[in-house]
Amino acid sequence: MFRWYIEESRAINVFAANKLRKRSDFMAPSGSRRSSSCPNVQLEEAVEYVQNVKDTLRLMNDEGAFQKFLKIMDGFKKGQLDITDVIVRVKSIFSHYPHLILGFRRFLPESTQFLISVAAAPAA
Repeated sequence: MFRWYIEESRAINVFAANKLRKRSDFMAPSGSRRSSSCPNVQLEEAVEYVQNVKDTLRLMNDEGAFQKFLKIMDGFKKGQLDITDVIVRVKSIFSHYPHLILGFRRFLPESTQFLISVAAAPAA
């Protein structure tokens, strides 16, 4: 249980760092009322999303997918993966969890959001 907490904290840190790292790459969806000058709102969204990922995967007894998610986020943070690689890999590991795929979409640059659509996520 303690290990899971540490991994969750790491995921939040990695995910939030990627989310907040570069404003021009990570924007709120168009039409959103989120302020780009308010990082706390975006951090809260990242924390909520990672918690949703954790809860879903724990409920489905699929903690291996969470480890893969951590590796993907870590690879992106280190510059080993570009955003397209991240999208392809996240879609693959969350293929049975369309709500996680669509939730991930809100953290993507607008120019890549078309890569994740409702049609791309299979029905559960």
